[in-house]
Amino acid sequence: MATTTLPSVLPAAPAAVVAAAVVAARGDGPIGVNGGAGGPAASVAGEVVAGPASPEVPAEALALAVEEAVAVAAPLTNAAAAVAAPAALVAGPAAPRHKAGAGYGGGGAGMGGAIFNHGGLLTSINTTFVENAATGGSSTAGSGSGLGAAIFNLNGSVSLIHCTVTGNSVAGSTGYPYTVAAGALYNLGYRRDLILPPAAVTLTNCIVANTSGGSDLVNDCPTILSGDEAFRPNAGAATLTFGGANLIPSHADSGTASVSGPDPLITDPLLGTLADYDGDTWTCPLLPGSPAIDAAAASAVTTDQRGLPRFGAPDLGAFESHGFALSRTGGDNQSTLLGTAFPSPLSVTVTAANPLEPVDGGSVAFSTPATGASATLPSATVTIAGGTASVTATANATLGSYTVAAGTAGAPEIDSTSPTSPRR
Repeated sequence: MATTTLPSVLPAAPAAVVAAAVVAARGDGPIGVNGGAGGPAASVAGEVVAGPASPEVPAEALALAVEEAVAVAAPLTNAAAAVAAPAALVAGPAAPRHKAGAGYGGGGAGMGGAIFNHGGLLTSINTTFVENAATGGSSTAGSGSGLGAAIFNLNGSVSLIHCTVTGNSVAGSTGYPYTVAAGALYNLGYRRDLILPPAAVTLTNCIVANTSGGSDLVNDCPTILSGDEAFRPNAGAATLTFGGANLIPSHADSGTASVSGPDPLITDPLLGTLADYDGDTWTCPLLPGSPAIDAAAASAVTTDQRGLPRFGAPDLGAFESHGFALSRTGGDNQSTLLGTAFPSPLSVTVTAANPLEPVDGGSVAFSTPATGASATLPSATVTIAGGTASVTATANATLGSYTVAAGTAGAPEIDSTSPTSPRR
């Protein structure tokens, strides 16, 4: 199997690839980090944490396959977890295992589709979390919520650096009132005393997006406890820190939870599907026009999840795009009557510098002169299909020649066409 080399900013303790990461009817993720202050730490680096809805990932593309349960009392490493298992528990003495049907979420809560971190320390870098799910079940204790499709953090510390969290889903139980479905990443500060540490999540240069059934990120610290501890004041604390830059279309802060750092981008990251785009593990690529391209802050992470170099202004997430090129393919040097459509669409071809990287589904922005002779477009942004982006332009009411520019994130802008409007 391939191995993963961690950057010097992390301890040498890569965790596991989980290929069947669904939680239904109870509250423990396939990877459980169960410890307390000063307890064991887990690191997940250069990995794919993928649920069963994702494409099958061949074993040779993964750094470590985990297919059956294993519990270790030290940081999870390739050597310590080299057994076949659906779950890996990093168990420390300071925090008891969370019980389903008790505490926050009610009976049968599903918490942490890929990772359930209870009072532990988790660092993940250059990692993709995709197609995981947290689904609430039902029990005599009441309804069940689905919280944290990829990661549920309860009174622990989680640091994600250059990670991509996408295509995960949450769902509450059916037929019961008051269920909640929220967060691909759920941070919860929840305790009756000050023994356990606060819940702390730090995101640096990450993408958390495309969550089905709920928001992408929830930072939660209710004022009172529920379940067996109903109406007690909550002594917990929850903090969310945005470091560098991040892209998170939807996030919510609840109760007394606090947030700091620069606001994330709130937009579609334009991600491709999970597949083999070179390197040791499968990844979700950045498509042309992705706002994540060149949007990250400088960091000590010099390669992406595939082991390929990051360069210039790095990209957000686990994937570093190596750029694209645009070339004119249609609609150049044509003319039409004022106020009418040009006979041929304006079109450009988009190619990736790395031929393994996809372009379809990305976007190209066309721009016309703001004044004088110009044209109107049905949409300034066009989706790439078959490697081409095209749009039909309509001349305005001013005579003259002009150019229409085309550009996309990750590629130099070009003059796509030189149409004219010489006739009335």
